[in-house]
Amino acid sequence: MKQKIYSYSKTILALILRDIFIFKANFLNNVIDIIIATSAQIIVFIYILPYFGLQADFGTFMLGGFVASSTFWQLYSFSAPLIADISGERKVSYELMLPIPAWLVFFRMMLSFMVQTISTTIFIIPLGKIFLRDQFNLAHISIVKTAIMFIMGSLFVASFGIIIVSVVHHMSQISRVWTRFLSPLWMLGGYNFSWLSMYNMIPNIAYFALLNPMIYVHEGFRAALLGQTGFIEVWICVPILIIFSLLFSWVGICKIKKRLDCI
Repeated sequence: MKQKIYSYSKTILALILRDIFIFKANFLNNVIDIIIATSAQIIVFIYILPYFGLQADFGTFMLGGFVASSTFWQLYSFSAPLIADISGERKVSYELMLPIPAWLVFFRMMLSFMVQTISTTIFIIPLGKIFLRDQFNLAHISIVKTAIMFIMGSLFVASFGIIIVSVVHHMSQISRVWTRFLSPLWMLGGYNFSWLSMYNMIPNIAYFALLNPMIYVHEGFRAALLGQTGFIEVWICVPILIIFSLLFSWVGICKIKKRLDCI
């Protein structure tokens, strides 16, 4: 048993290191993309919208949303290549022939996505400090909670990507997924409001919003970066995200294995 676990771990590690080696070629460009996109949003919320009546400190509140949303929108880079491969050359079949369970192949993809996502989105935090200056108090950051939210947020997004790959059979269909599902999940998932503020104004809808996993991604990141007050407890967000991740992964991997005729 120990030998089998060691063999599986060695294979998975080799595949992840291969992915990281490939990712290194585009690392700088990915970081630049994150910096440009986040800077544009921060500038709007800090320097422009306050002139139209927005609270001056709203940009600080939005910082957690920027981190969560940057993780979420990297979903395309995870799911699109896999959709294209499965509907085309099916290079993934070579990995499925390795002496490891099929589910581990897809879990390895999720781990690779996690490493790549964290390595780029982490730059949003110092960028936020540069723009927000004294408004963003670094003393409020919980390093442990932030690290856990980075891990769970990216793993949840990867598991959601597995679901997308399992139901989208051609690249021409992917735009519908973004329009019909991802955009509503994101906009109604606490990107520019907290769950508590929604509950105080429209409690019935707030309870319904708890079915949206993006609520827990946004709330968890904000609580970890800005302090717990006013947000859902991180230790509530994490187990709920674990449940969603396990459910999405299991359903998605089962559907993909059936589609690829995996044993």
